[in-house]
Amino acid sequence: MEVFEAGASDLPSLAHHLRRSAIGPRIQSASPAPPRGAFSCACHRRLVLRFRLANCHQPPPFTTQNRMSTLRGYSNLSYEQSDVTSGNCSMGTLMSDCCFCYTTDKYYFLPTLLSAAQARRHISKGKADVLILGFDFQPQDKKFLQQIAAEYDVRVQFHDRREIGNLPIYMARHFLDAILDKRYGNVIHIDGDTQIHADIDPLIEAPLPSGRIFAAPDPMALLCGEPDRLSRKTTAYLRSIGLSSGIAARYINSGVFRVARSDLKAIDQEIQKLCERNLAQYVFTEQDAMNVAFGDRISLISLKWNYPAFFTNFEYNGLRDVHIKHFMSNPRPWHGPFIPWGKAGYSPYTDIISAHPHLKDFYRPMPRRTVVRYMIQQRAKRFLDSRIWQTGAIANKIVEFEKHAAV
Repeated sequence: MEVFEAGASDLPSLAHHLRRSAIGPRIQSASPAPPRGAFSCACHRRLVLRFRLANCHQPPPFTTQNRMSTLRGYSNLSYEQSDVTSGNCSMGTLMSDCCFCYTTDKYYFLPTLLSAAQARRHISKGKADVLILGFDFQPQDKKFLQQIAAEYDVRVQFHDRREIGNLPIYMARHFLDAILDKRYGNVIHIDGDTQIHADIDPLIEAPLPSGRIFAAPDPMALLCGEPDRLSRKTTAYLRSIGLSSGIAARYINSGVFRVARSDLKAIDQEIQKLCERNLAQYVFTEQDAMNVAFGDRISLISLKWNYPAFFTNFEYNGLRDVHIKHFMSNPRPWHGPFIPWGKAGYSPYTDIISAHPHLKDFYRPMPRRTVVRYMIQQRAKRFLDSRIWQTGAIANKIVEFEKHAAV
């Protein structure tokens, strides 16, 4: 059973615990990557090495050179579609100037498609295109994946990793201006480890001030300033990457964000530059960079648009309606019917594989012994985490966030 040792006091222990908990880094590639470079500060190198050994998903160095509640019955839905093209676009015609988009590689395509299909169901027709941008897929796979996606009125475009400088897939979200069709004036990016449970139209329609970004608070923001050991470590880490106490207290999760196309190029370029210089210091990769670069230009939206799945273990009176549920760390619902989502969260993935058996090759299943370990761990975590998350202080912060949310 994996639990956080309260006596541990170094930064890697914090990072390892956050990774195991539901506030772990939201790295979207399921395939292992080479270790990243060491901290620029020599005194941290030994700590970083320990963190790397604990973390199974590490990005390569960033350099300019190496730069649905259920799916049952969805296949019977009818949409206006064009023929399959011979290029990189899937079925479906562009209908909107808003793009609700995902970026993924082969091993996240299955959960990404499920989330996209659910999104299509919860976005009014003509309000936004739902688009998956896939990187490094085999030529023989592209056409049939586009055909499957088109059954749910989801478009798929395939790209070469060189278009994002051969960087880890989680950086693709910060190359959208260079990749997306120019007709899109409104862009929402969403992670593939999500499920969509309610209407998305309000997020698309809400007025977005020029130069601002819509994003929801990360659970780490709730810990800032609290007296327990984990909260103190979290606060110290956020300050160590250059965030003021005010920005740290509104630290956002980059799993769901909305930006105007007119601002997208400048945002992409700034985050790319910041990651090139400082990625080795960022435990939470591009999300840290986004907070450092734009923390004072982010308009916070409700947690219902990026709801941490582990919150399901708790009762928060200030947070009732959930539109987008985000599974921020392993285990995730396609790995099995774990607590807190159970069969209801797991069955949509088995349903879509039953409808399209070839999709079983487009996610990475969890080894059985790991499944057993997580079955035990998730039960323990629900009890242990309640001491941190089920407190009056956390509940009050959620109420304040919700009271002032832009949408």
